[in-house]
Formats: sequence, C-alpha cells, structure tokens
Amino acid sequence: MDHRAETRARIKRILRNMASFLDWYLNDMERVDPAVKRELRRSLEDNDPSLDRLAISTFKYDDFDDFTYVPINDEWQKDGIALGKHTHVKKMWFRLPDDLEEEKLRAFCAGMATNKSVEHLDVSWKTNGADLIRMLTPFFSKSGKLCSLRFHGWAKDSRNPARVGTSDGFDDEDILSLAAALGNNRTLKKLQLHRCLKRLSTVGWNAIASILRNSHSGLETLLLGGNGSMGNQALMTFADALSCNKKLDAMYIDVSVSDIDDEPPIPIVYDWEPLAMVLCNRTSIAATFNSNHTLQRLTRKGCRYYSSEEWRLPSDLRNSLIINRENGPVEAARRKILDVHFGGEFSMDPFLEMDLKVVPRLVSWMARDDHGSTLLFQYVRRSACLFERTTPSLEMQSAKRMKFAYV
Repeated sequence: MDHRAETRARIKRILRNMASFLDWYLNDMERVDPAVKRELRRSLEDNDPSLDRLAISTFKYDDFDDFTYVPINDEWQKDGIALGKHTHVKKMWFRLPDDLEEEKLRAFCAGMATNKSVEHLDVSWKTNGADLIRMLTPFFSKSGKLCSLRFHGWAKDSRNPARVGTSDGFDDEDILSLAAALGNNRTLKKLQLHRCLKRLSTVGWNAIASILRNSHSGLETLLLGGNGSMGNQALMTFADALSCNKKLDAMYIDVSVSDIDDEPPIPIVYDWEPLAMVLCNRTSIAATFNSNHTLQRLTRKGCRYYSSEEWRLPSDLRNSLIINRENGPVEAARRKILDVHFGGEFSMDPFLEMDLKVVPRLVSWMARDDHGSTLLFQYVRRSACLFERTTPSLEMQSAKRMKFAYV
C-alpha cells in the first residue's frame, strides 16, 4: 500500500470513529429524567441497600443506567451529607457540571467526607477542577475501603497542542496534598491521573513517587497517561522509589513526547539504565536477590492499551519485566541470579567453599528446573567432596583378615 492509499484509509477510519461518537452522543447520552433524580434522592436519604452505584452527572451513562442524577439548585450540601451517611454505595462516578459553583462543590465534598463505603471513585471535569484535590482530601484521609481512584481532566499542555483542554489541571501544590492524603492508605490499589497534570516540577513528581516509597501504601497500578512527557529526572525519581517498593506491578507513563517547546521540538533521549538496575542489580548476587521482582508491566504511553510499546524498551529492562511477569518474586530472583551470574563464564569457588551442611539445600536450589541444570552440572563436576572414597590402611586390612582367621 502506497503512502496516499494509507493516508486515505486513515482518514476514513477517523471519520468513521467520529460518526460513531456523534451517534452515541445524540442517541445514548440522554438527559437524566427528573423523576429518576427524585427516586435516587430518596434512596440516598433512606440508605437504600440497592443503591450500590451512583453517578453525579447531568447526563445518563450506560455503565450506571438509572443510577445517575445531579443535585438540584442548592441541595448539593444536603445530598453530600446523605452520601456521607450512606453505607452501600461502592462505585461512584462524578462528572462535574461546567457551571457548578465552587461553594456548592466544596459543600458536597465536605458532606461526603464521612463516607466509608465507596470503593471506586472516578472524577472528571472540564472547567472547575483546580481545587478538587484539596476539597476531597478529608474523604481520602478517612476512607477505609477506597481501592480505585481516577482523575480525568483536560489539562492544558503546551508541549502537545493536540491535547490542549480547558482545565488548568493539578499543580505541584495539589499533588503534594494528594500524596499526603494517600500516603498511608493501605486499601488503594489503583491510581490514575489522566490528562489532569500541569507541567509538574521535580517537587510534583517527587510527591507522586513518595506514595510508592511509603511502606504502608498498597498501590499496585499507577497510570499517568495523557500528561505529556515526564522527563529524565522524573523517570530517575520513580526508579529510586521502586527500589524500595515491593507491591507495584504495573506503571504506565508518557515518555514519547518531546519536552522542549522550541520549533522544531527536540525529542528526549531517556536513560533507562537506573530503572533496569532497580529491576536487576548486576553488581553482586545479593544485590540481584534484593532487586525489584514485582513490577511486571511498564508502558511508555500512559494507557494500558499500549502494552505493545514494551518492545521499545531496552532489552535488559524488557527481559526483567518478562521474568517478573512469568514468575513469582522468589522464582524471579532465582532466574535473574542464574541468568546474570551463571549464564556465561563464572567461578565455582564461592559454592565450593560453603559449609557441607548447606549443600543439600544448594543442590535443591540448582536442580529445581532446567534453568539451573548447567550450574548443577558444573558444581557436581567440581565438588570432589561429594564423591570422595576413603581407602582403608594396610594395617586395618591385615587386622581384619586376622580377625576372620580366628573365627
């Protein structure tokens, strides 16, 4: 297919996607029926057990069907307090209306701060999300079941004009507040900050990385897509945080966009070596054993659907991720030790000098599967102590013959 035919096919695909979106927007995205709003408000105030999902939005979405409404006029504080007392809502989607006043939003967030049942919170906005994190900080600090948190905004980004939106996004101060609120959260498993970050400085990226450094954090998935390239310094910051983190298994970041505003933009040359060393420290066997064996997926773009981007990573980093993904932490450590320290020419002296009491465990460690067969062969071939035979002295042989001669 020539270049023109490929371009035409791409344009047709874009137009088809736009047509599908318009069809969805005009037909499926219906305004919420006022009767449904009144029924949901009663369910909220009565702590109805059947109300386990709730969407605060002016539009009805398929994922929530009839569980969508928006407070009317000045009832934001009242509904926020009712949500704070509700004990059955587990999944909440919050699409901030564009014309919502800050005082009403603040009153709603203050009311829902006492809620203890919400497990999944999804927040999106276009024009009024600047102070949102600070408003929700009391809820984050008190929540005992929150396991998934997603912020989706339209932050302006001068590095990528195609992603320019209408929201100012979160700055360093906002991210510091979020990190302080989530630092000791043991239940949060997934955190997504999508298209909601301004051009963070080192302070902001350090704040996000501090969540990973916290030993109390239970975070397993971190998605930072749609925020533009993070830069080399931020990448090194996350590498340092992962050196002491044993829970995160997936991280999605943007590193493919230029960080320079000049024309033409100059792409960043990323240094992946610090992160590769965190996943497999080659300096010694002990260092390899203490490396990170839990991170399984690292995508260069910020969405899980770009998993194919992993092939662009350096081979040593990619191989470590594959080993972590296909094995548990203990077996991953063993595989890395075998591949790095005993994959080519190596010295058997450290093994030969070991106490004989640990030899059975050593042989068992080597012979666990085919990956250790070469090492086991070399050890057996060099270990004379395993096959040493003692020859009786001539005096002992003579005494033994005389003993039997008198019988």
